[in-house]
Amino acid sequence: MTRTFSPLLLLMLGAFVFEYLVRLPYVLHVSRSPEMGNSAWINAFSSFPAAEIIFYGLTLTTLTLLVVLGSTLIAGAAQPYEVSGSGCIPIPSLLHVVAAFTIAAAGLAILSIGINALFDAFSSKRSELGERGLTWVLLKIAVFNHFIACLYFIRMSQTRSMVDRIMFVATIIALILPALVFSQRSILIVFFLEIVYLQLLLGSFRVRRVAQIGLVVFATLLLVSILRPSVTFSSNFEAIAFGLEKIAQSRYFFDFTKLGNVYLWASDQNWLGPISVGFILEPFFGDDVLFYKEIGPLIAERVYFFRAVNGITPGVVLESLLSFGLVFGFMFFGGIVYVAYRLERRIFTGREKAGWAALYWIIVLGKFPLLLNSSLGAFAFQLVLDSSMFMGVMMLLSVRTSHRRNVRPTLNTRMS
Repeated sequence: MTRTFSPLLLLMLGAFVFEYLVRLPYVLHVSRSPEMGNSAWINAFSSFPAAEIIFYGLTLTTLTLLVVLGSTLIAGAAQPYEVSGSGCIPIPSLLHVVAAFTIAAAGLAILSIGINALFDAFSSKRSELGERGLTWVLLKIAVFNHFIACLYFIRMSQTRSMVDRIMFVATIIALILPALVFSQRSILIVFFLEIVYLQLLLGSFRVRRVAQIGLVVFATLLLVSILRPSVTFSSNFEAIAFGLEKIAQSRYFFDFTKLGNVYLWASDQNWLGPISVGFILEPFFGDDVLFYKEIGPLIAERVYFFRAVNGITPGVVLESLLSFGLVFGFMFFGGIVYVAYRLERRIFTGREKAGWAALYWIIVLGKFPLLLNSSLGAFAFQLVLDSSMFMGVMMLLSVRTSHRRNVRPTLNTRMS
């Protein structure tokens, strides 16, 4: 048995530590250093007084922390879990064929934007791609390498094969490269969380291994921040400093400056509607309901004074507050956290070998960083896409495994 605290709880606590120990000192430095320029000021405070943003932002972040801790206590996630570590279903060699397809999709997605465009703006947001077209389809398939890599992680524990190790590394590369080119940061955090869950299920959890994977994820995030279009550096130190500053400016998870800015802006506006569930209501009410894809560009234009296709996604906390107010918004967010904790416990406390259902629930929980960063609607949309591809892979590999189980006894009987 392995005893561990909830990975979701540790992830969120780590995000709060980042806010208080990294982002807050940086924001205070910006407020006291006018030489940093107008861009840094607007990124942190928009058009509001710095003191107000810091006060309201930290207040909302602290209330969010209290809601997380309250949900933790109610769900029983404060106690360490007993993980059986009973292993996973066998993964057949047919996975190599699936991996070849997803790796090829990653390569084609990158090549489809053109070599010249790739080197001119390596880590651009690629907003010009829109939301349709071949590149979009290839990118979605390429991103699914996060799950293919997970399957190879399981298969490596079962076969100890060098081929599986090589394919595991290849699928990780096929995940990281599109993340670099198309600035898909959140998928790397998703993959990290999934690997933590798999190690617990396999009974192979090692802090050093998790730290190594975490270091790769952090290095990639740093590289994504450094590889900005039209930015050159005189030294590696300057490049790293630039990347770290961009990470401090990022709006991941519980960014207290984003919470403060958008909350103060929204307090002077009419109610924006139930944005959190807008993706459910939108087919029935049309333009009368704000869709989750509309709130990001709205925040970017009205709060931070720039236009972008995707804009600035609110994250589930801010989205909940805008939708239902302070009290009911925090209750809504707390309910989401509670459900995630209960699902996590259900996976951890299983005593039998983990099957496809457990692997699917790991995909669901792995998407939790997307929920914190973006919105409930984006979480649901990406989950539908991943679920569709998961079902296809599961049916293909399950049929192959079932066929092998049925054929081999017959052959052995004939030989006897």
